Amino acid sequence: MKTILLTLCIFLSFLTIAYANKPTTGNTEDLRLYTLDCGSITVHDIASFSDNGFYPHEAMQFSTPCFLIKDPKGWLLWDLGMGDQYLGHTVEDKKHDVSITVKKSLIQQLKSLGLSPNDIKFVSLSHTHFDHTGNVSLFPNAVWLIDEREYAYASQHPLPHQANSAAIAALQQDHKILLKGDYDVFGDGKVEILSTPGHTPGHASLEIHLPHTGVVILSGDLYHTRKAYELKLIPSFNTDRAQTQASMAKIDAILKSTNGRLVIEHDTGDIAALPQFPNYLN
Repeated sequence: MKTILLTLCIFLSFLTIAYANKPTTGNTEDLRLYTLDCGSITVHDIASFSDNGFYPHEAMQFSTPCFLIKDPKGWLLWDLGMGDQYLGHTVEDKKHDVSITVKKSLIQQLKSLGLSPNDIKFVSLSHTHFDHTGNVSLFPNAVWLIDEREYAYASQHPLPHQANSAAIAALQQDHKILLKGDYDVFGDGKVEILSTPGHTPGHASLEIHLPHTGVVILSGDLYHTRKAYELKLIPSFNTDRAQTQASMAKIDAILKSTNGRLVIEHDTGDIAALPQFPNYLN
């Protein structure tokens, strides 16, 4: 009898652990950060990613993830990757001198969590460059959160070189909140959009206060690589160098005061170090 009870206890313990780590769309009160695979991009010449000549004229591959945040008050999708329209084949984009690859569908990844685009309450973009806005047309019922300077910048005629015309058309039609600085998404202090201009006029980063991991900051394109963070490299195509430096200092101060973790969205090593979907940080 004792042996049976011991076996049952062990089984229940394993079951409890497995259930705790299982992704779910239930009404739990914890905060979660999922990293979704929304493609990759190979830049054929990265020399312009530093204005001091640090990078040579060579190719580099970058990740282009999407991030799904589960809050008790709803779901937020941060950045939208390359787009499901590229699924299953590599595309040579001569305009931007890049190769685009998408191996997994954003829609299917959401579906694996029991979600559809209509379940996403908020969508927010770090900025409106084409590699962050590829799936913009999939969420017509979401509320868009975007810096008012970024919206004005991306609505220029002609469009900025790296802006996505389809994204801008969608944003002009859909319901949105134009932000004027830092913004508390759910009003509970856990998820905050941080104004970090410089890469573009209304560029933003995302600060998340996870219950177990602590503070995590998604950097958008404030940095493109871990080396860029270490050396404070600034791309020559940023719209404002001084603003970029001020934004870097702002993020550094938050990381120092919170002992936070910086996730550089385009750095393949940073993304590989995160729990692989459907696992999550909490």
